[in-house]
Amino acid sequence: MEMLAWLSFPLSIILLSQAIFSSFSYSVHLCPPDQNLALLQFKNIISLNNCSDQGPFIRNLSGMKPRKIPSWKEGTDCCLWDGVSCDNVTGNVIGLDLRSCMLYGTIDSNNGLFLLSHLQRLNLADNAFCMSQIPSSISELVSLPHLDLSNSDISGSVPQEISKLVSLDLSSNRYLYFETPAMKRLVQNMTKLRDVLLNGVGMFDVVPHSLVNFSSSLSSLNMDFCSLGEHHGGEFPVNIFQLPNLKLLQLSYNPMIVHFPKSNWTSPLRFLEVVGTGFTGSFPNSIGDLKSLEHLYVDGRGELPNSIGNLVSLKQLNLQGNFTGSIPASIGNLTQLTEMRLSHNNFTGELPFSLGKLEHLMDLDLESNNFTGQIPNAFTNLTKLTRISLRYNNFNGQLPSSLFNLTHLVEVDFLGNQLTGPIQSDINSHAGLVSLDISHNLLKGTVPSWLFLLPSLNRLDLSYNQLDGHIDDFQINSSQLLDVDISNNMLHGQIPRSLFELEHLSSLSLSSNNMTGFLDLEMISKLKNLSALDLSYNSLALSPSTNVNYTFPMFSSLRLSSCNIREFPIILKDSTFVQVIDLSNNNIQGHVPKWFLGLGDGYLTYLNLSRNFLTSFSQYPWNMLQMLDLHSNLLQGSLPAVLPSTTFLSLSKNKLSGEIPLHFAITVLLKFLTSLITT
Repeated sequence: MEMLAWLSFPLSIILLSQAIFSSFSYSVHLCPPDQNLALLQFKNIISLNNCSDQGPFIRNLSGMKPRKIPSWKEGTDCCLWDGVSCDNVTGNVIGLDLRSCMLYGTIDSNNGLFLLSHLQRLNLADNAFCMSQIPSSISELVSLPHLDLSNSDISGSVPQEISKLVSLDLSSNRYLYFETPAMKRLVQNMTKLRDVLLNGVGMFDVVPHSLVNFSSSLSSLNMDFCSLGEHHGGEFPVNIFQLPNLKLLQLSYNPMIVHFPKSNWTSPLRFLEVVGTGFTGSFPNSIGDLKSLEHLYVDGRGELPNSIGNLVSLKQLNLQGNFTGSIPASIGNLTQLTEMRLSHNNFTGELPFSLGKLEHLMDLDLESNNFTGQIPNAFTNLTKLTRISLRYNNFNGQLPSSLFNLTHLVEVDFLGNQLTGPIQSDINSHAGLVSLDISHNLLKGTVPSWLFLLPSLNRLDLSYNQLDGHIDDFQINSSQLLDVDISNNMLHGQIPRSLFELEHLSSLSLSSNNMTGFLDLEMISKLKNLSALDLSYNSLALSPSTNVNYTFPMFSSLRLSSCNIREFPIILKDSTFVQVIDLSNNNIQGHVPKWFLGLGDGYLTYLNLSRNFLTSFSQYPWNMLQMLDLHSNLLQGSLPAVLPSTTFLSLSKNKLSGEIPLHFAITVLLKFLTSLITT
């Protein structure tokens, strides 16, 4: 027995060695020499030296070294090279992935790539092939089912020799185009075609009906920005919407007629975009049959059918154009919805209370419609809502209290409605609110101090309301406020000093109120980041000062009309980049100081010094100035020289003499004639 055991030991070693050798021999093969040589030939051709195209992509690559192909060395196994895949048994090259490898050079019919007859996957996307055309020799890749040449700077017509593909991506090649014969061959002969991405490829000479025989295996079709139907018109085949495996369909920005199926629309479609086409109809009831649809982006017209509520998988709804009628209550069934954008339509009526069921909603945009009635107080369950825009509608009533209890809100925009009542006087949460715009409404009451205390708020716009009372001082812990606009209200009292403690503030407008008091320049000087200030049309008095420390070199706009100013504000000194200055209707006397003439050279476009007591203004150095208003002063002598850039000049109610420059008269005449033509 011991002898048998001893004899069996070397036998087991031999058998194990044979198994290892057998396994090794079937798993490791050197790349065939001809394919190795073909790849080295391709590497040598890809060089900037043979590229005459100097477009932006090429310029960006200048000085950058290609990736992956530097590892391709003569005398080494190509199956070990970066980007190369080989068959485990035969060693044949079956895959080449050189996406985004900084390759640049031309591709012609003699390229070594087309000797790789066993290639099954070729990806050359995001490179620059110098406006090369796809050579007809691509037909020699007889085993190739997957081809990706997207964004690769190729041009010319797509050859008819492309066939037997399962996936084809030629997208983002703006100088590449299809002719009808090549398109027909693509559609008819590729019976296993699954993914077709052609967005941005020209099809202006292709008849849309030539697409009618697309394979039933089609899963993805993207033809955005293809000019399909531009030369011959025509209708997109309706049967494509009903293909049994279609999951993605994008047809946007093609001048062809589009109609949706009126029945039997039960495809597994998940992604549908039809924008900027000849689709002028409304949604058929059959839209509700797309139970798998997750993304719907369409511009059209007509009313929404109740069946829209059957799209229970929908996550993104974006409708543009001329949709009318009210939003059906069935919209509340879309409980997976995260984004609803219905802006710039003609929707009417009141918002359905069922909106409150959309618990996953993050973005609600109903801007520029004709909605009426009160905003429903139905936001309690919308705990994920981050952005809501109802601007430019006809909503009335008070601000919904449930909205101001949502903790994830970042942006609220109710501009341009007819909202009334006060702004909520207290708040418990809103630490993340970044922008609040409730301007151009009919809101009354005071401005609550909590608005200035929100730690993340950047922008606050309460302008053009009927807010009254005074703004109380507030205790600042931390503030990120950049822009505050409370103009065109009925506020009175003094400007609170705490406003000038908002250290990040870059724009402040309190114009057209009834605010009073003495405004010290020292307070304004605390706002080190201030670039735009408008205190016009109040009953303020701005303190005179010659302290040069009170300057704002980054000022872009200063409006202090009707502020009882008696001299040019010293805070303007050193404002090199100022573009707009309005000091009209004040008590500024005498001549314009020299330091003022040095402001905003090359930047100043608007200057209003009207209704003051200026006595001299003989010249101005601002070569970009478009609007100059000096009317109702005490100016005497010759007219100031007018620069060619000036298109509006008002010098009335002065005592000036001289001729109006010919170039200015011609400019004004042309502007007048243009206005007549455009109206």
